[in-house]
Amino acid sequence: MAYDSMAKAVSAKLALKIYDSEVKRLDNVVENKTKHTSKSCVVAAFANSKGGTGKSSTCQAIAAAIALDPDLRARVLIIELDPRGSADNISCIRNHRDDDHPSAVDVWVGYAFQQDYYHTDMHSPFSDADIYTKYINVGLSHREILKLAIEKTDIVTLDVIPAHFSDARVIAEAWINYAHTRQLNCLHAFHEGVINHLAEQYDFIFIDTPSDLNIITLAAINSASVLLTPIVPRQLALQGTLGFFNDLCYMLDELPNGGENIKVIKSIIVNYDDSSKLDKSMLLHIKQIFSDECMTNAIHSSLAFEAAMLNYCTVFGVNTDHVSKNEIEKLASVKNIAREFITLIETLT
Repeated sequence: MAYDSMAKAVSAKLALKIYDSEVKRLDNVVENKTKHTSKSCVVAAFANSKGGTGKSSTCQAIAAAIALDPDLRARVLIIELDPRGSADNISCIRNHRDDDHPSAVDVWVGYAFQQDYYHTDMHSPFSDADIYTKYINVGLSHREILKLAIEKTDIVTLDVIPAHFSDARVIAEAWINYAHTRQLNCLHAFHEGVINHLAEQYDFIFIDTPSDLNIITLAAINSASVLLTPIVPRQLALQGTLGFFNDLCYMLDELPNGGENIKVIKSIIVNYDDSSKLDKSMLLHIKQIFSDECMTNAIHSSLAFEAAMLNYCTVFGVNTDHVSKNEIEKLASVKNIAREFITLIETLT
């Protein structure tokens, strides 16, 4: 019951922030202070400090489902910020990637140093091996460097920016900068130097984050209008997710945007086995706790996810040569989540 009470308190605080930001947005529209376009980019961050919740696979599956939807004709991008992620698996040039190929973190931090978002007296080990500065010095523009980070996938309308293992280095230096300045303005450099430029090219940007509420995850949340939290139907996963939301509440006020950019917060139940009594019981329990902050549909467990990893493709590239027809049919649950997500977004525009 302690976790139930905490969840209600967390949901109430987050809901209030969303309500306040939406009221401000509507006031600005009424007063003609903001431009309204019929088609704008939706930025969604997948985040949960509990490891093993399927963030990467869920992010890739939903992104692929939307990119393949013929009615949407959407241009979709996955930005991988998790140094241990798997977005490189679905890249068409995964076997030719090298250390001189910039990641989103390379572009973000390089731009932050160029724009003096970091404390000027701070010497960073990043600056000694700065891919971004190397490209600037040979005459490339910021947009050209960012374009180098984007890779194609087998799905024509789905692109990806894979992470580097070395991206984790930004965590320590950003916290050092925070200790100097007591500000997280360097997070705004990710929004300004990466997301704003990419939003001109894509209809949907999905950001995969590390399994920790660190500086990289906070940068994604600070830039997103939608926060999606995958959760497997297990008690420990539930407790970890509630802890994540509790910690996030304390951090929102520290972000440059103060959390006002977030319009939707939803949990997604993933890896759900509808033949398991335990999973059915936990699904109902999770939905009872999160209520409206939980997606109606759930993503069913399927061997197709493992097959996709082994065959370097998205789950929709898996066929009956890889797994049984029954396992492929379970992927309908991913399409259901994608449709629910689209419907949810349409209610906000």
